[in-house]
Amino acid sequence: MSGPQPSTQADELLVVLLAGMIGLGAVAGAAVVGWERLIGWLVEHQVLLAATHNPAVIVPYTGGTGLDRPRLAVLTALVLLGLLAGRVLWRGRRPGEQRR
Repeated sequence: MSGPQPSTQADELLVVLLAGMIGLGAVAGAAVVGWERLIGWLVEHQVLLAATHNPAVIVPYTGGTGLDRPRLAVLTALVLLGLLAGRVLWRGRRPGEQRR
């Protein structure tokens, strides 16, 4: 008698899909835990304001924590500086030129 046939492509695909689904669930769970820890750290170090301090802008998915006007101004300035630096670096490159 012959034994069972070696696994087929369909079986291998099923294993890969199941592993991917389990891995995705693990990553999503870790992201939620990481997000909560990050928000807690930001509130503890007074980067974000707790919901009890009535922030001017509430950050989504943080339980009401957010930014007041001075923190919002600093964040806006940092974003604008980052965009400006990116533009300067991007325009400094010429097509076909290699960076050293």
